[in-house]
Amino acid sequence: KVIDGGAAGSKGALEITGTTKAGFIWPFAGAGFFPKGPPNQGLMDYSKFKTLSFFARGDGKHYTVSFFSGAGQNTPPGSYAFVAGPEWQEVHVPLADYIADLTRVRSVFFVNGTPDDTFRFEIDNVRFE
Repeated sequence: KVIDGGAAGSKGALEITGTTKAGFIWPFAGAGFFPKGPPNQGLMDYSKFKTLSFFARGDGKHYTVSFFSGAGQNTPPGSYAFVAGPEWQEVHVPLADYIADLTRVRSVFFVNGTPDDTFRFEIDNVRFE
């Protein structure tokens, strides 16, 4: 949900909460976006960008931003781990290190991947630079 009082004085941030349940091979829960078209079908060219930057804060746990790219939907995502501590911290992800095919990005997810875990974190000012 959108909450008041985001990072660096912004009006609001996205709060992501939930419980990650065990029971399948790669359990995860969180929020994601599909840059173009229906989920996992539209492909976006991010090759002109070098970095994904965002602010994060939360319950002190480890989280992951995952990038699904390439033509095939069965390609494992590139993932970058970050900690969402109690204070806003800016995170910079070097895209070339974590996205297999920058010309074919299908989706980007901010997730908790710990089975049987309740979580809460916030993100703000997500941008490709």
